[in-house]
Amino acid sequence: MRKILVLLLLCAVGLAFELADLYYRQKFSGDVVVIHKQKKYLTLHKSGAAYRYPIATGRNTGDKQAVGDRRTPEGIFRIVSIEPSETWAFDFDDGLGPITGAYGPWFLRFNGKWDGIGIHGTHDETTIGLDDTHGCIRLRNADLRELKDRVTLNYPVIVLP
Repeated sequence: MRKILVLLLLCAVGLAFELADLYYRQKFSGDVVVIHKQKKYLTLHKSGAAYRYPIATGRNTGDKQAVGDRRTPEGIFRIVSIEPSETWAFDFDDGLGPITGAYGPWFLRFNGKWDGIGIHGTHDETTIGLDDTHGCIRLRNADLRELKDRVTLNYPVIVLP
């Protein structure tokens, strides 16, 4: 009986994610990026097609509350810039110093009160699928290049729990 209840619960959760995707596709005329933090994937809906990519999200769970809290913000955003980032460096405070290319080849910046939040690549693709970022959404570099070629400025992005 317990296994049946667990199976039903998992089905209900999966259905809830699919219904959320459907709702936002209808709200934004089909073209939208939907990010599922818990499920660790991003779905790009464009011209009737869907492209799904695995992601990494903020190290801490829940909605972003403050700068530096290592949470990924939830809500409705727009892509306000697409910036080359392959020469950007970041120091992860791990004793290795700044790492050039830490953000991958592109940074897709969101609007909103959390300056510096967006979608970017990585220098370490083993982190994809984990709670590992400082708040951004991290993709494999090949996936990021594909996503970047399919979105435009002002493209809607929905970040769900």
